[in-house]
Formats: sequence, structure tokens, C-alpha cells
Amino acid sequence: MAMQQTLRAPVSDIQRYCVHDGPGIRTVVFLKGCPLRCQWCQNPETQSSRAQLMVLPNLCIGCGACIAACPQKAVTAADGFFRTDRSRCTACGACAAACYAGARTIVGAERTVGEVERAALADAVFYRNTGGGVTLSGGEATMYPGFASELLRRLQKAGVHTALETCGHCAWEDLERVLAHTDLVLYDIKHADPAAHKRYTGVGNETILDNLARTCQMGKRVVIRFPFIPGVNDSEANIRETARIAVGNGVKEVHLLGFHQLGENKWHGLDMPYACAGYQSPTDEALEAAAALLREYGLRASIGGAGE
Repeated sequence: MAMQQTLRAPVSDIQRYCVHDGPGIRTVVFLKGCPLRCQWCQNPETQSSRAQLMVLPNLCIGCGACIAACPQKAVTAADGFFRTDRSRCTACGACAAACYAGARTIVGAERTVGEVERAALADAVFYRNTGGGVTLSGGEATMYPGFASELLRRLQKAGVHTALETCGHCAWEDLERVLAHTDLVLYDIKHADPAAHKRYTGVGNETILDNLARTCQMGKRVVIRFPFIPGVNDSEANIRETARIAVGNGVKEVHLLGFHQLGENKWHGLDMPYACAGYQSPTDEALEAAAALLREYGLRASIGGAGE
């Protein structure tokens, strides 16, 4: 038990009062670190497991406190812009602490199981009254199987509904360990074609589909989440193949998550190249048409993460 008390994982955020990551009002814990590199990722700050400096220039008031605070001399000003030399920055947080306007923040901090458990249980009354609970997301929670399984075990023991949002790209032993204390699995299927999946995410989908089959064989309640991205995975052929994957594994429900550009500022704030700047959000008609295709296979298809 002493070892369990010291289990830690990098957490990028703990969001309260969420309604799109499982039933009821939920707290979503975002762990930092992911084996995929999805070009459209809405939370690029969760890709790396290390703490990172995020800069939001629209909040900058030009006071220059960050320049004076940086021990690495990584921040400079020119032509009215404040720039950070990422090769010198150590994400120490000195500039963020000195930033009066909140334009600079450090994303990611090591948290213990106990710390996250206490934060989650603070809203237990909302879980009880709405059928909600806690969702472990990321990044990819299965990168920290010891931390994730112990946190979910404690929450279940406290009577809290637990959900895992996963890309499924991990060793089965790690996923199985986390699933032992998971009530609901929100399983991402980003593309049915392995070559296209690798092109857009950096990895194929073979392990993902194999782990999906194993998860369903455990008897877990699984909802497939399908990020709907025009020009990437919105073809009728891909939607139908995704439906066949769901039906073949006994999955009953699919959530269509329409692409949007709300995460673009995060990419720029981390000085990461963003490949989807020209991508359009799907129309309501396109989403409805995709949902209708899925329903042809007897699936409950809903637009957004709240479900039916």
C-alpha cells in the first residue's frame, strides 16, 4: 500500500462539470502523454509526457516581466512580439509565475493518486444526483497503468462511476489492468484503414482493433468515438467499415465528434506545427448523413459525446 500511495502521473488538467465524456455530470482527468500524434488533436499539450510552456500572445500585455524572470535568457522581444527560444527553455515556470496577465502557463504537473482522488471526490454529490462520475482521459491513460488502475479502483470503492477514454494503442496487459476498474469504455476509432490511420496519427490501427476485440470480449460496455474530419475519414466507405467494426465486436453505440478548430491556438502556444489549419468543420447535414449510415447497421448513433 505504501507504493500505491506514491504512484504519480503527469496531469495536464482536471475539468469539472463536464457532460460530454460519459453519462451525467463528470470530472475529467487529463493525463499527459500519448503514443499517437493525431494531426487534428484538440489537446496537443497532452501528447508529450513532460511539462511544457504554453504561451497565448493574445493575453500578453507587453510588460516584459517574463524576460527579466527567465533564468535561461530564453525570452526576447522584437518588433512588439515576445518570443521564446524553445531550445533554451527548460519549462521551469519562472516566466509563468511572473506573468501578470496569464499569457504564460506551465502545462503538466506530477500528481499522486491521492491528490487526484480527492479532487474528483469533491464533486461526488453531483455524480450521485446525475448518474455521473469520473472519466480518465488524456493523452492516453494506459501509459500509466499502475496510476490509472489504482485511481479507478479507489473511485469505484467510493461508489463513483468510472469511465476510460482510450485510443487503444497500448500493450493489452496495460489496458486489461485499467479495465478491471472501468465501468464504461469510450474507445476511439479514428480511421478503419490501417495505412490511412498511420498517415494521420503516426501508427497503424492493428493493435487498436485487436485491443477493441479483447475489451468487448471482457463484457465491458464500450462506446466507439469517431472523430469526424472532412477529407480525412468522412467517406461513406470508411463510415460503413467503422460500423462493421462496431457490429462485429458487439458494440451498440457510436458517437460522432465533429472536427473544429478550437484547439489551434494550443498548437501555436506550444510552438508546434499545425497541419490542419485549412480544415473545415463538418456541416450538420454531413454529420446527420453519417449518423444515418451508422443506424443502418442497427447502431445507436449520436452527434457529440453526450449520447442518446
